[in-house]
Amino acid sequence: QLNDVSTCFDKIDWEKLPNSFVIKCNHGCKWHCIIKNKEEFLKNKRLFDIVKKNMTGWLEQDYSFWCGFEMQYKTAKLNHNVIASKSTSFQDLRGNPADLKEQNKSQSDYHVNQNAVVPRKEKYIEPKIIIEKFLQSEDNLYQPKIEIFCFSGQPKFATRTINNDRQITFYDDNLNIIEDIFGSKEEFINYEADDLIKQAFELSKKLSKEFKLVRVDWMIYKNKIYFEEFTFTPHSGFCVIKNNLKLGTLIDL
Repeated sequence: QLNDVSTCFDKIDWEKLPNSFVIKCNHGCKWHCIIKNKEEFLKNKRLFDIVKKNMTGWLEQDYSFWCGFEMQYKTAKLNHNVIASKSTSFQDLRGNPADLKEQNKSQSDYHVNQNAVVPRKEKYIEPKIIIEKFLQSEDNLYQPKIEIFCFSGQPKFATRTINNDRQITFYDDNLNIIEDIFGSKEEFINYEADDLIKQAFELSKKLSKEFKLVRVDWMIYKNKIYFEEFTFTPHSGFCVIKNNLKLGTLIDL
């Protein structure tokens, strides 16, 4: 449930917001602040200034190369014409557009000239501040999660994590429990598939049908599932997968 969307922190209409909410950016990961009491927050100038500084700074940043290849977070705001250069290194790419041709990126998303690569701005995210309802649990801030890995609209496997992501269960496309395919750091447990996971599978089919590969993420709250986000580069593309060759054959290019 969205309470507000803005491109500028100073334009937020605080009066229309509920007493508790989550304020975050739409173009990055873990760029959020939890406000449990609006009245106390607005009176606390120091805290207010910290949140404003964080949100304003995040709006100006491009997250797409922060932790790997998080290309779903690529923004239009910071993109400019870039001269291609064979000497461009991966470090040159972090936080700013660079030699996309040398990195074998798809040219379908770019205007390509002889000496420059010009990103099509309309294909990227416009950085915004999103304010959502705060779903708070009395016993735990972190809710159980379901992540469905989909290939061309077909869920092929899934994970369910609980206890602040410390315990994990893996499922195949028939919702049978399977062995850990990631070499996860979490404790592997056997948690039989329930109606919530079945529901997440069915909804993920509809949501993922336009994508070759996407992870559809869900949160479990008071015995209901809530859509969280699409993840197009799970684990930033650097996750160790035991059966990576087998899983790679599921991607129909």
